[in-house]
Amino acid sequence: MMNAKILTLALAATAMATGCMQKEVVSVPENGSQIGFSTWVGKPTKAVNDLNDNTKFNTFYVFGSYENAGAYTTVFNNDAVTTNDNGANWTAPVQYWVPDKEYKFIAYSDGNNKLTDVEFDDASGNLSINNYTVGNNDLIISGIETQTGLASGNAPVALSFKHLLSKVKFTITAEGFGTAVQVNVSELKIMNARYKGSYTTAGWAPAAEVKADGIAYQDFNANDPDHEAEECYVLPQQYDASYIPVVTFKVSVTDGTTVLATKEVTVDDATSLLAASGNNAEWKAGYVYNYVATLTPDNVSSQFEKIEFAVEGVEDWNADVNGDSQVNENDDIPVNID
Repeated sequence: MMNAKILTLALAATAMATGCMQKEVVSVPENGSQIGFSTWVGKPTKAVNDLNDNTKFNTFYVFGSYENAGAYTTVFNNDAVTTNDNGANWTAPVQYWVPDKEYKFIAYSDGNNKLTDVEFDDASGNLSINNYTVGNNDLIISGIETQTGLASGNAPVALSFKHLLSKVKFTITAEGFGTAVQVNVSELKIMNARYKGSYTTAGWAPAAEVKADGIAYQDFNANDPDHEAEECYVLPQQYDASYIPVVTFKVSVTDGTTVLATKEVTVDDATSLLAASGNNAEWKAGYVYNYVATLTPDNVSSQFEKIEFAVEGVEDWNADVNGDSQVNENDDIPVNID
């Protein structure tokens, strides 16, 4: 039976009140110091494209504005901020602090990539991500950072990011097959999973569409001791009777030239896949779900018959002198010493 192990990864974002004001773009003021940034990203377990892990987090996209005489002044509008020294320093388009103005900043990164269908609310500082499709990118978003401009000595805007997607891992290993065969797992998929949606501070609103060909994982050798768990990003979602996930995969046991056994596996038990999550049949943003299974000869095929040995006996010892005469095993054999 598969089970799940949950790891908390995220911090809650701050939501602020919204309002209705006009928006304008302003030029760089003559006075004030340049706006800078520093970052921190919540670190998950290892995955293919996790930012700050296998893929270096080197670019985010920032929005920022401040209220100015009844209107909002745009400072950053989906602008790229980059680093080439592993986050020690970040380079942003040049903008300067205006003393005594209260700024709101928020940023995101889609695996270092830019999104176009995003909306920034000046009054609250909230960011909406519309019509997002889950792929191989680690989507992260910062909390809303409010900071008042000083005439001098302004600290960098400190942004803390959280992971907006869920991760589903499969740790499938093989035991009891011996070393002469490979146990290959292929076409591992999650079927009936929603993969498109829109995000606001209230959370994700998944689209009803499910991925027709499933969320696919890489093929692997289950009895390779160096193999790590397969994992993919999924859209956070709560399942009901209409959206129960189904996991399918194929098993092939081979000695390199001959296929010894095959099996197609379907796991559609909602209790196994979702109740074990501990989250009311839900995949939550910023969580990793690890489903574990062990393949054995017994649960792969009834065709396997273990090679066994029996000892029928051992001959008695014979004593031989110079290979040409027999003596009893208890007789003494003289040895001359000069």
